[in-house]
Amino acid sequence: MLAIRGDYVLQPDGWLEDGILLIDEGRIVDVGRDIDIPDSAEPMELHGKYLTPGLIDAHTHIGICETEAEEVRHDHDETTNPSTPEARAVDALHHKDNALRNACGGGVTAVGVSPGKINVIGGSGLVMKTYGMSPTDMVMCERAFMSFSLGEAPKQYYGSLHKMPSTRMGVAAVIRQGLVSAQEYQGRGHCRENGRSGCDLGLQALQETLQGGLPCYFHAQRADDILTAVRLMREFSLRGSIVLGAESRFVAKELAEDDISVVVGSALRSKLSQEDKNLSFETGGVLHKHGVKVALSTSAPRPPVHHLTVMASLAYMEGLSELDSLRAVTINPAEILGVDDRIGSLEPGKDADCVVFDSHPLSLTAKVESTFVNGTRVYALETDGGNLNLVI
Repeated sequence: MLAIRGDYVLQPDGWLEDGILLIDEGRIVDVGRDIDIPDSAEPMELHGKYLTPGLIDAHTHIGICETEAEEVRHDHDETTNPSTPEARAVDALHHKDNALRNACGGGVTAVGVSPGKINVIGGSGLVMKTYGMSPTDMVMCERAFMSFSLGEAPKQYYGSLHKMPSTRMGVAAVIRQGLVSAQEYQGRGHCRENGRSGCDLGLQALQETLQGGLPCYFHAQRADDILTAVRLMREFSLRGSIVLGAESRFVAKELAEDDISVVVGSALRSKLSQEDKNLSFETGGVLHKHGVKVALSTSAPRPPVHHLTVMASLAYMEGLSELDSLRAVTINPAEILGVDDRIGSLEPGKDADCVVFDSHPLSLTAKVESTFVNGTRVYALETDGGNLNLVI
């Protein structure tokens, strides 16, 4: 059992001063100011430090798209067909990707891992912890959402091959055709449970999406593409989120009306394309003011996932409140990914994923001193002759 005492402990409604977090067997037992600490508990004093839940990046490609290896490995786009709903990111997962190790150093303890954005229907993404001895230890949900992609990426790629889609109309048509086919498939009664022949794994996956068991991730940057996603979600009664959303602040009202959350991508990228020209760290604040649930993301591996606190800091500087900036990298992404019963906040019964910062986590100079995953310290920043060393 571990008893962590911190000067500032982040709670769902703000900072708890001089708080205590009690951890046992990988779970949070209690949190508060005046709690009973068993004599057997190991004490950990954090004078002048800040203790937060483990950070969560709801949209990455790490583990299936490695850029730090000697040979770059891209397993996140099955580019032989624009519609591959049967594909599953978990089947490409490399749990020893260096980006996962670096995530721990940045206080990121869980990530959503999505197929890429070249395929119109890319397949199902997963949710995983960033530390574990095996993929079985790390993966929290093998199929957490269905990935769709709108805009330039799919139409440029397949258009260059003289295949459909080569226009935005074609992109939407591919999605609509896939969902209608899944409706017909559902009506015919084809599914694994009833033992009928002719099982189609792709249509079965889209059937789960239509039934609400698998939320949607719509990759979209421009406002017109975002509104296309809204129309499709209304047409097929889908639930889900907009991912990236460079121009989502321009259609915040429509998103709020349909209770569609946004996983806002990084605005640090160079604005080299038409889709990126309106990237802004103001987006999170504008969306929040309209009542849209916001999560902030790096879309790692570029920028790196351990820069997630930079996303939160810059969003705070551009209008998102302190608490909401922190919620956008903790409880909000947990709710969007459907794992808020386990992670995202420091509450009794949840996994003991937490981070120790040497100063306020929204300060651009803040350093992560310790990261805990399931109650185990997996990262510690130690000094040796004035040098900072990574220890896992």
